[in-house]
Amino acid sequence: MIVPLEDIKFVFNESLMQPGDILLVNTYDSQRNRMPGCKYDHAAIYLGDAFLIEADGYGVVMNHIYSYAFKEAEHGCVLRPKVFNHRMSEEVVYWARGRMAMEFGALQARKVINFRDTEERDKSNRTFCSRLVAQAYHQAGIDIVRNPDFCSPDDIFGSDVLKVVEPSLLLFTDEMTMTVMNGQKDRNKSEWSTVLPDMFMALGHLYDEDIQTMDQLFVAAVKNTDMDDKALEVLSTQKWMTHPEKQTEMQWPWFNDDEKFFAHFSTTKDVMFFLNNQFLHYDKTYLPIFRENAMNTYLGSKLRKDSKVIKALADQFKAVLDEGIRVRKRLADLYLDTFTRDTKGFLAFCEKYGHNSKFEYQEGIIDLSRTIKALIEYGPVNLGDYLKD
Repeated sequence: MIVPLEDIKFVFNESLMQPGDILLVNTYDSQRNRMPGCKYDHAAIYLGDAFLIEADGYGVVMNHIYSYAFKEAEHGCVLRPKVFNHRMSEEVVYWARGRMAMEFGALQARKVINFRDTEERDKSNRTFCSRLVAQAYHQAGIDIVRNPDFCSPDDIFGSDVLKVVEPSLLLFTDEMTMTVMNGQKDRNKSEWSTVLPDMFMALGHLYDEDIQTMDQLFVAAVKNTDMDDKALEVLSTQKWMTHPEKQTEMQWPWFNDDEKFFAHFSTTKDVMFFLNNQFLHYDKTYLPIFRENAMNTYLGSKLRKDSKVIKALADQFKAVLDEGIRVRKRLADLYLDTFTRDTKGFLAFCEKYGHNSKFEYQEGIIDLSRTIKALIEYGPVNLGDYLKD
């Protein structure tokens, strides 16, 4: 639901949030209002860099924290374990990200009322908002509810192992208008929301397996190399395999042309907010994820040279990384162009908000520790079982 601008009073207090924090939301859903005693109807995990991951009607997706806005201070809450460290935080975030595009389990969510206080477990390969949160913490060694497979946002809110981060919300200001309204609008766009689920469904149908994550796709691919040619035909029809440069053009048709870029924004301040936000997103979130995915799939393709599908996926992930680097470098060029086009407006912005000294692209590093761990440990959906010689 989009909260009208005139009704927005609060947003999440991102300045106090840490990766792994739990976000609870009252989304003003009419069904929630018919549930006596229910305070919150949605839960998500903060990833850092102003992004959250959640299971909504499209499945598991990543959104901006300012895609939520609030009418009242009690309509949003940030929780954190009383005992929490950096390692636990990384485990929670990494596991949750691995569920990207997993199908929303509406049927499973409806069973919460019957199984929340039981030992009942679920192997449906589906998730919903509070299950995603509870299971992410469970695998990191923290049980925030009695049953991580069946729980509600209010069960999480009542957990005695969590504490409220105060103040969870921040007063909304006019300067947040563009970011918040765009954030709310973007979370309701479905054009790219189903790209991964569509691919998983198509290949799952081919392999006759329930594929819900990229790991599960890899496992199915290396088990069925005899079907590579058919799988490649299916892949060739998937929107996810669109060349990354084309994806950028579809998302930002004005980005690669200087005149169109600057005409897209009303003021230099809007340009600067956009550029600074994208610097942050690419450096802290997008490029680290792109590098990790590219390296993981590259290693997979080298270990399983018999799989044409793994090679195709590895090539796509490498193309995504290359395009991400290209976009990041163009952002830096546009930053300098903004100074040239409107020096007065540029300096006025920097005087009020500060100059971004890290606007230039810097090559990042790749953490191989989890990749190595995945290759030597074995589990029900772990690639290590299938990548070994």
